Amino acid sequence: MAGPNTDMALSDRQNWILSGVVGVLLVANGLARLPGASGFVDYVLAGALAVGGLLAAGNAVSAVRDPAAVEDVEWTRGKALLNAGAVVLLTLALIAVLYPLFA
Repeated sequence: MAGPNTDMALSDRQNWILSGVVGVLLVANGLARLPGASGFVDYVLAGALAVGGLLAAGNAVSAVRDPAAVEDVEWTRGKALLNAGAVVLLTLALIAVLYPLFA
Protein backbone atom coordinates (compact mmCIF):
# COMPACT_ATOMS: atom_id res chain seq x y z
CA MET A 1 0.00 0.00 0.00
CA ALA A 2 1.44 3.34 -1.06
CA GLY A 3 1.67 6.07 1.51
CA PRO A 4 1.04 9.78 1.00
CA ASN A 5 3.33 11.61 -1.40
CA THR A 6 5.89 13.40 0.76
CA ASP A 7 8.03 14.55 -2.18
CA MET A 8 8.23 18.34 -2.19
CA ALA A 9 9.03 18.53 -5.91
CA LEU A 10 7.00 20.88 -8.05
CA SER A 11 4.98 19.60 -10.98
CA ASP A 12 5.90 20.62 -14.52
CA ARG A 13 2.96 23.03 -14.57
CA GLN A 14 4.07 24.64 -11.30
CA ASN A 15 7.61 25.00 -12.63
CA TRP A 16 6.35 26.68 -15.79
CA ILE A 17 4.17 29.03 -13.73
CA LEU A 18 7.21 29.87 -11.61
CA SER A 19 9.13 30.58 -14.83
CA GLY A 20 6.32 32.89 -15.88
CA VAL A 21 6.62 34.77 -12.59
CA VAL A 22 10.34 35.18 -13.26
CA GLY A 23 9.48 36.59 -16.69
CA VAL A 24 6.96 39.06 -15.27
CA LEU A 25 9.47 40.19 -12.63
CA LEU A 26 12.11 40.70 -15.34
CA VAL A 27 9.71 42.91 -17.30
CA ALA A 28 8.80 44.83 -14.14
CA ASN A 29 12.47 45.37 -13.29
CA GLY A 30 13.18 46.60 -16.81
CA LEU A 31 10.27 49.03 -16.82
CA ALA A 32 11.03 50.25 -13.29
CA ARG A 33 14.54 51.22 -14.38
CA LEU A 34 13.34 53.52 -17.17
CA PRO A 35 12.45 56.59 -15.04
CA GLY A 36 15.94 56.66 -13.50
CA ALA A 37 17.83 55.86 -16.69
CA SER A 38 20.56 58.38 -17.40
CA GLY A 39 22.40 56.96 -20.37
CA PHE A 40 22.54 54.50 -23.21
CA VAL A 41 23.67 51.59 -21.01
CA ASP A 42 20.74 52.13 -18.64
CA TYR A 43 18.28 52.01 -21.53
CA VAL A 44 19.93 48.91 -23.00
CA LEU A 45 19.79 47.16 -19.60
CA ALA A 46 16.14 48.10 -19.10
CA GLY A 47 15.27 46.93 -22.61
CA ALA A 48 17.16 43.67 -22.23
CA LEU A 49 15.39 42.92 -18.96
CA ALA A 50 11.98 43.70 -20.45
CA VAL A 51 12.53 41.73 -23.68
CA GLY A 52 14.03 38.76 -21.82
CA GLY A 53 11.10 38.81 -19.42
CA LEU A 54 8.58 38.91 -22.26
CA LEU A 55 10.26 35.91 -23.87
CA ALA A 56 10.36 33.96 -20.60
CA ALA A 57 6.74 34.78 -19.76
CA GLY A 58 5.64 33.93 -23.30
CA ASN A 59 7.38 30.56 -23.16
CA ALA A 60 5.78 29.83 -19.80
CA VAL A 61 2.30 30.73 -21.04
CA SER A 62 2.77 28.50 -24.09
CA ALA A 63 3.97 25.62 -21.92
CA VAL A 64 1.06 25.90 -19.48
CA ARG A 65 -1.47 26.09 -22.32
CA ASP A 66 0.07 23.25 -24.37
CA PRO A 67 2.10 20.89 -22.14
CA ALA A 68 2.64 18.43 -25.00
CA ALA A 69 4.75 21.04 -26.83
CA VAL A 70 7.34 21.06 -24.04
CA GLU A 71 7.15 17.49 -22.76
CA ASP A 72 10.85 16.98 -23.57
CA VAL A 73 11.86 19.64 -21.01
CA GLU A 74 13.23 17.93 -17.91
CA TRP A 75 12.54 19.85 -14.69
CA THR A 76 15.07 19.03 -12.01
CA ARG A 77 15.15 20.13 -8.41
CA GLY A 78 18.08 22.41 -9.28
CA LYS A 79 16.09 24.19 -11.99
CA ALA A 80 13.16 24.64 -9.63
CA LEU A 81 15.47 26.06 -6.94
CA LEU A 82 17.08 28.36 -9.52
CA ASN A 83 13.64 29.67 -10.51
CA ALA A 84 12.63 30.16 -6.87
CA GLY A 85 15.90 31.97 -6.15
CA ALA A 86 15.36 34.17 -9.20
CA VAL A 87 11.90 35.12 -7.94
CA VAL A 88 13.34 36.18 -4.58
CA LEU A 89 16.27 38.11 -6.07
CA LEU A 90 14.18 39.83 -8.74
CA THR A 91 11.58 40.81 -6.15
CA LEU A 92 14.29 42.33 -3.96
CA ALA A 93 15.80 44.11 -6.98
CA LEU A 94 12.40 45.52 -7.91
CA ILE A 95 11.85 46.75 -4.36
CA ALA A 96 15.31 48.39 -4.40
CA VAL A 97 14.55 50.17 -7.69
CA LEU A 98 11.07 51.29 -6.69
CA TYR A 99 11.82 52.29 -3.07
CA PRO A 100 13.33 55.71 -3.90
CA LEU A 101 10.30 56.55 -6.03
CA PHE A 102 7.94 56.10 -3.08
CA ALA A 103 10.16 57.21 -0.19
